[in-house]
Amino acid sequence: NQVAARLTVADLVRFGRFPHGKGRLGPDDDRIVDENYAGVSRWHTILAGQLTNLSTPQPFVLLQQPIGDWAAPRPDPERSADHDESTFMFVYGSELLASWARRRGNSSDLARIQRLLTTVKAHYHANFYDNKTGAYRDKLAPQETDGYMPLSQMMALRLGVVAPEKRQALFDFLLQLVRGEQPGPSALYPNHTGWGIVTQRYMYETLSEFGRTDVGLQLLLQSDFPSVGRWVDQGATMPGGPTEYGATTLWETFGNNAR
Repeated sequence: NQVAARLTVADLVRFGRFPHGKGRLGPDDDRIVDENYAGVSRWHTILAGQLTNLSTPQPFVLLQQPIGDWAAPRPDPERSADHDESTFMFVYGSELLASWARRRGNSSDLARIQRLLTTVKAHYHANFYDNKTGAYRDKLAPQETDGYMPLSQMMALRLGVVAPEKRQALFDFLLQLVRGEQPGPSALYPNHTGWGIVTQRYMYETLSEFGRTDVGLQLLLQSDFPSVGRWVDQGATMPGGPTEYGATTLWETFGNNAR
C-alpha cells in the first residue's frame, strides 16, 4: 500500500497537542493558529526577500541557508546540496503557510503564496535539472562535492517539478545512486545510508511511494558503517550497555561519537 504523507499546519498542531486533544482539533487550536498566523506570515516575507534572482546564465531563484544534508558520512558533510535543499525547505514551509491561509479563509495571502510557489518551482527545475542525465544536482556546489545526491532527486519528486512521464525515470536514477551505480558522494557507501539526516527523513517515504519498500528494508537491515543497524549494535556493545548508550532514536551522525 502507498501512503501519501503531506502534512498541513492542522496536522502539525494536531500532533503537537495530542496529549490534550487526542488528535481532534478544537476551538483552542484554531485560536492558537490564528494568534500566530501574522508573525509566521511576516517571517515568510523576510525569507522570500532572501530569494536571489541572478540574470546569468539564466534567471535563478534560491534561498541559501548553508546547512545541506547535514552530517553525511564523508569528509565535508555539511557542504552538500545547500542551494537546492534550502530552496526545497522554503517551498515546503510556503506550502504549510498556504494550507494555513486556506484554513483561515485568507484568499489574498493564499493567492500570493501560490504565485510565489509557481515561480520558485519553475526556477528550481530550470536551474537544478541536468538535461544530459535527466537528474537533479546542485550546480553551484563546491567541486569536491560535485555529483548527484539522492536528496536532490527526492526533493524534485516531492516538489512536483518533474514531468509526470519522467517521474519513474528519475526514481530509477535515485535507486542507482543508492546502489552506488552513479557518481556522487553516496557511491562511497553503496546500499548503505551514505547520506545525512535530511535524506534519512525522506528516503523511506519515497521508496514506499514507488513500491520499493524492499530497498528500504535492505537499507535498514544493514549492520556495518554507515547504517541504522550499526547504531543499534554500536550502542549495545558500548560500556554501560544499551540502557546507557543504546540507540533508541535517530542520532545526528553515523560515526563512533554519535549520540
